[in-house]
Amino acid sequence: MKSRLYALIVAFIAISFSSVAQHRVLVEEFTGAWCQFCPDGHVILDKLKQDNPDGNFVMIHQGGGTSDAMAITDGNTLASYFPGGYPKAMFNRGTAVSGTNPPSPATSNRSTWATNYTAAKLAGKDACEIVIENKTTSQDRMIMNVKVKFKETVDPSWDLRMNLYIVEDEVVGSGAGYDQVNYYYQRSGQQSHPYYNAGNPIKGYKHTNVLRAIPSTPFGTSNVIPKNPEVGVEYTREYQYRLPGTWDFSKLRVVAFVSVAGTNATSHKILNSNDLKLSANSTTSLSSVEKVVKEVVLFPNPSSNQSTLTYTLTENQNVSIRLIDMNGKSTELVNNLPHTSGAYNYQLNTQNLKSGVYKVLIQTELGTIAETLIKQ
Repeated sequence: MKSRLYALIVAFIAISFSSVAQHRVLVEEFTGAWCQFCPDGHVILDKLKQDNPDGNFVMIHQGGGTSDAMAITDGNTLASYFPGGYPKAMFNRGTAVSGTNPPSPATSNRSTWATNYTAAKLAGKDACEIVIENKTTSQDRMIMNVKVKFKETVDPSWDLRMNLYIVEDEVVGSGAGYDQVNYYYQRSGQQSHPYYNAGNPIKGYKHTNVLRAIPSTPFGTSNVIPKNPEVGVEYTREYQYRLPGTWDFSKLRVVAFVSVAGTNATSHKILNSNDLKLSANSTTSLSSVEKVVKEVVLFPNPSSNQSTLTYTLTENQNVSIRLIDMNGKSTELVNNLPHTSGAYNYQLNTQNLKSGVYKVLIQTELGTIAETLIKQ
């Protein structure tokens, strides 16, 4: 077995690990073509997605008609249920760091979005595995099986729901329902904003990750997953949907997730999520990266001066390793370097790091393994 030794000195972040392998955060942003501040929300979430490729990002448009041609009735239902100004975003539908009145997990305080994402990632547990099976998909019809299997017992009082979104990327249209209103166009003090010279409205705007339909109903399909589900038992639901010819089939994907239905806006939560492109005539499972990245250990943990991160690759992969603090600040230690199969050891010097809890991401071509570290 081959072994590599790397000395990594981290100046600003402390590291520690406890595996939450393949918990994928669901980010739902409420937006609108009519919303003048929404281009800034898109910039922030685009950066979050770039930094967290394992996250599932969905843009839920609000409005309708000439105000936003991408809004759908079910999306408007969700936007009304989770109150807050625009743009607003939810991270696993957890409680917002900056609350609203009435309370809502959807926060319009964009300065907290990176923190909220990190908090959701740290709090996430790999309680269930979600597999999406593409049974039959053509240009005009989709048939998907969503399969959920629990790895551990959960609160027996939870009302567990199966959910399915259909999402289209890079939607472009013409007219008021697609042209993006832009507050930042040649606005004093906004010269550094990416959309400063983009016009107002922005014509030909690419709307990313647009929610197109919710085959499961807005708050999920009930009575598929029972209360107190058995560990290791598979729960399955088939979803069918006719795809309009105006959608770009090559840019469609489905996002499946398991939710806990609450009695008010602050009592809902997401247990896990997964996605699959419709053009991929295959099955996606949360376990693929775990088959490639194995035997992940960080010791000692908690760490005072130094810890050693070890893991084994079962096949060749490009690997990045990044450290994230609770404020969402990211430090890249290894930048997409080719790794052959074998064992790897990283010496992490934590002597000069502040005490706290941090996240380590081991990113491969098949997904991301996330670990937490405590610096004493």
